[in-house]
Amino acid sequence: MDIVVVLIAIVFSFSKLPEIKSEAEISISESDESHPLKALMKNKLFLLGAFALLCYEISEISINSYFVNYTTGVGMLSKSIASFIVFHDRPFSRCMDYAEG
Repeated sequence: MDIVVVLIAIVFSFSKLPEIKSEAEISISESDESHPLKALMKNKLFLLGAFALLCYEISEISINSYFVNYTTGVGMLSKSIASFIVFHDRPFSRCMDYAEG
């Protein structure tokens, strides 16, 4: 599988792809070229995307913390095993073998 990805990357690196500009990029670059950050903050899709990313990160951290607290609180897993599952992105079913041993 890795070879396929490398081959595709090589093909794309040697091919000439056209540069595509949307109307929003053209209007931003023409209107406010000296201050790109100011123009970026005016873009509603960027702001909504940043807010969505913030919400996703907060929920991911909260769920992982809740998982560790719940599994250690009910005695299902030890604190080190629960932390291992969360921080190494292991599925719960694979790590239950370690909890029993």
